[in-house]
Amino acid sequence: MRSSAPYTVSRHPQVARRPERVERRRTVARRAAIGHIDPVLLFCVLGLLVVGVVMVYSTTAALSRDGWGGSAHYLFVQVIATILGLAGATLAATVRLEVYARHTTHAVYVAFALMLAVYLPFIGLNVNGFRRWLDFGVFAFQPVEFVKLALILYVAKFLSSDRRSIRSLSKGVLPNVIIMLAFVVLLIAQPDFGSAVLLCAIVFAMLFAGGARLSHMLLLALTAGAPAWFLVAGSEYRLQRILTYIRWIGGTMPVPDDRGYQIWQSYNALSTGGLVGVGLGDSIHKLFYLPAPHTDFIFTVLAEELGFFGGATVVALFVALVVRGIQTAMRVEDRFAKMLAFGVSTALGLQALVNIAMALGLLPTKGFTLPFLSYGGSSAMLSLVMAGVLLNVTRLVPDAHTE
Repeated sequence: MRSSAPYTVSRHPQVARRPERVERRRTVARRAAIGHIDPVLLFCVLGLLVVGVVMVYSTTAALSRDGWGGSAHYLFVQVIATILGLAGATLAATVRLEVYARHTTHAVYVAFALMLAVYLPFIGLNVNGFRRWLDFGVFAFQPVEFVKLALILYVAKFLSSDRRSIRSLSKGVLPNVIIMLAFVVLLIAQPDFGSAVLLCAIVFAMLFAGGARLSHMLLLALTAGAPAWFLVAGSEYRLQRILTYIRWIGGTMPVPDDRGYQIWQSYNALSTGGLVGVGLGDSIHKLFYLPAPHTDFIFTVLAEELGFFGGATVVALFVALVVRGIQTAMRVEDRFAKMLAFGVSTALGLQALVNIAMALGLLPTKGFTLPFLSYGGSSAMLSLVMAGVLLNVTRLVPDAHTE
């Protein structure tokens, strides 16, 4: 006699395993909702931040007294920017990644608007012919810092939406490169050639990590070589920086009154520091000898005051941050989160590498800030926000907090 009870075996065998998969996803979601973040990554960020605040005061006390009558003016500005950055990082670390994925295009639109706003007479700042800042009264904002984050979000969303198209030059690589080139043109017009190169390096690294063919990347790099050389050769100060660098690595030290004044002073400061440094706050070269000691060459002053061991500690913190970020990208399952973690880690790591290498004379001089350390509200706030995004992704790695 046929039973009236319904069949307990599904027509599709995989349905029987569906509750287990659903429960596993719910478990991962609950872990992410609790807010477990990678303590190693958090320690690196906070450690660099503390060192940065201390070094900003050390490098700006004399400048502040000379220009503002007190030693803490620049420190106060940096602390305000740091507080705002920490608030942004906290928000960035708690917002669900689906929110980022939904608004990547909006972020690109905002980035374009900010880049164009530098040409508006009532808000754009023109400093010696350079249009790189927006004047908001109490502080100046550099849009390129937001552009880096917006482009990372956009490329990460593209790579997660269609994984197969990235193998195609026309359907996968070029759409991202076209968006990148639009920003590059705006950066070169400011002019800010160094940030344009950095932006290209970040996007190319993300595309390659996302599955783009090596042959396509090499083709684009070779294609970009000719216009890049034209931009360098057509600008006297860019060409002089390259030639000075070539003479430097060739063994011919530039003299202080030559184009190599910056490298010369940085080299002298580094050699003065030795192993243990001259003491915190006791740098001589920051006193109107070393150009931009609180921004571009803050690592030089740190190495002079805290010595080789102090500089090595900062380098180790950056290496640990980048390595932990790449590990997070490798372990997280979600494709968007994976590419987002890789992009942020690459951006922070490349900028730190260029700044430190420049201070050591290993690269031509360029006005790059050192993330978390250099004075500057835009750099401090956006570096912290990107760190918050990276910490957010670590919440999706199962049991990341127990390792």
